[in-house]
Amino acid sequence: MMNMNFPPIRPSHLILDLGGVLVRLKSVDWLWPETDQPEIATRPEQIWRTSSTVKAYETGRIKDSETFYHAARREMGITVDKETFFTHFPGLIGELFAETIPLLTRLQASCTLYLLSNIGETHWIYCRDQLGLDSFFQQTFLSYEMGLLKPDPRIFRQMVQSINQPLSDICYFDDRQENIEAALRLGIFGLVTTGARGLRKHLYDLRLLDC
Repeated sequence: MMNMNFPPIRPSHLILDLGGVLVRLKSVDWLWPETDQPEIATRPEQIWRTSSTVKAYETGRIKDSETFYHAARREMGITVDKETFFTHFPGLIGELFAETIPLLTRLQASCTLYLLSNIGETHWIYCRDQLGLDSFFQQTFLSYEMGLLKPDPRIFRQMVQSINQPLSDICYFDDRQENIEAALRLGIFGLVTTGARGLRKHLYDLRLLDC
């Protein structure tokens, strides 16, 4: 059985997911405007999440938006026109929760922060340059650079090896249960977390925030 107890000490090294924790993910339904295919209209997020094209993009095998666009048209049947796609694709990752920057600013003063995200290069550039997230993190562990996706245990092993801190001093927050379970199996304490408000509550429970 997985140990769901709090760590024995206050962890000072925090690993944060991006989408769903720090950033409110946008819907991908705009990729199929006015679709008459009910299987697409009712489950666009599932199509995106299971797409081999998206996996190739997020592991760095597809490196540019042009290649992604044509591959997505072939595999997923996206119908958005090219001009609209290139305009909106960088910001597809979403926008910051209102609490994100104030929370990261407070945490940065007392903890070492790391980012672990399944993400493609175009979306990370948007998060770095438009959302200003890069400066908060000691290290970023990005799937497109590592060639691996959560919940593959190898991405967690590489991350822990690079951080080089006792597991008892690490805490990981992600919005996907399967990613937390993968981390727990390797001895990394983690909590399923949704949104910056949910993250703040967990940090309060961990006594890392006083309000």
